[in-house]
Amino acid sequence: MALIGASARGEREQDRAHRARPLLLALLSLVALFGLLSSGARAVEAIVVKPDQDKYDVTSLGELYEGRGDRLQIETAPGPDGYVGRMAVQASVPGTNPGWLVFALTNPTAERVVRWLVAPRYTLANSRVFWPELDAGRIAAVTPSLGFRPEPLKSDRADVFRLNLEPGQTITFAAELASQQVPPLFLWDPNAYQSKQQDRMLFNGVLLGITGLLAIFLTAIFAANHRAIFPATALVAWTVLAYFCVDFGLWNKLFPVGPERTSLYRAAAEASLAASLVLFLYAFLRIGLWHGWIRTAFWGWIAAQWALVVLALIDPQMASGLARASTVLIAGVGTGLIVYLALRGQDRAPPLHPGWMLLPVWLPTWPDVPAMPVPVVVVPVAVRPVAPAVVLVCAWTAVAPNMATV
Repeated sequence: MALIGASARGEREQDRAHRARPLLLALLSLVALFGLLSSGARAVEAIVVKPDQDKYDVTSLGELYEGRGDRLQIETAPGPDGYVGRMAVQASVPGTNPGWLVFALTNPTAERVVRWLVAPRYTLANSRVFWPELDAGRIAAVTPSLGFRPEPLKSDRADVFRLNLEPGQTITFAAELASQQVPPLFLWDPNAYQSKQQDRMLFNGVLLGITGLLAIFLTAIFAANHRAIFPATALVAWTVLAYFCVDFGLWNKLFPVGPERTSLYRAAAEASLAASLVLFLYAFLRIGLWHGWIRTAFWGWIAAQWALVVLALIDPQMASGLARASTVLIAGVGTGLIVYLALRGQDRAPPLHPGWMLLPVWLPTWPDVPAMPVPVVVVPVAVRPVAPAVVLVCAWTAVAPNMATV
């Protein structure tokens, strides 16, 4: 009986094993299918480079890889024959964990195509308020699946790489990112990019000239009329001029500084601009004639703003973040004071109102700034960085009527 029972149990176990085998095979098939689908998804789709198109947004057309360590293995884009290969890329610094942006380019024409891969080192839009992304290198290296590494070109404002595509060639590129935030990457036609830079330099020169003339003129006016509004307005003009010198790359042309030093100058310029705006409000709205605790609070605020300039020498990112946060506070407090005093009938508040309202228009270029009750969406992004100059001009129009006694 014991032998019969053992035999029956063995048969039942074999029967269960036979029934479980198809289920196991099905699971293995699903795993294999999932692996095939995953590997196929890694093949990037090639960007067709057309001779008549000047600019491509590589950031939106490429694929981002993060958390892969110091070595990346990917599949290349299929060539004209449909063949999909593999490439391995080593990080510039062993042991690091950078991000990678992978994209592919194909040249369908019968001529050689040359394009520039451009990554701006700083853009005001999307630079954030707290812990902002200041001037820094964005691309550490670019590795192609075929041929030699792209040639880096010298530029003060962007990381630029020269990419060459032979007729009918498809090449996959892996760009090693040098920053935590994914930068905007663009593929430019060299002639179109240089033409745009020349137009921008002309526009920047006009702004620098106007701002410089206003700064010198307001400083000279103070020599003839010692009223407090003139040095306060002149200080705003000089800080705006310093901000433009950094933002337009003038410091890089006058002094041999790198992106790291440019971030220091930018943080100091932003802190100085915020401090000059508080001082301008204090002088123009006659805050000194108010209650003693209000005067003390404003002088403490002004001292704290100028302390951020010193902090920029130690930690530019923290100083810039605090300066931008204080600028939001300055815009809100200033708007409230101007509206309140205008309703109370003060003669200086109404002329300042149009210019000051541009500050809430400028601030939403940082994405984590709360929405302001003004129609900011209709303001082009390219115009927003010049709002400090417009604010300065409007401040000048507010100050001009007070020159009658000069």
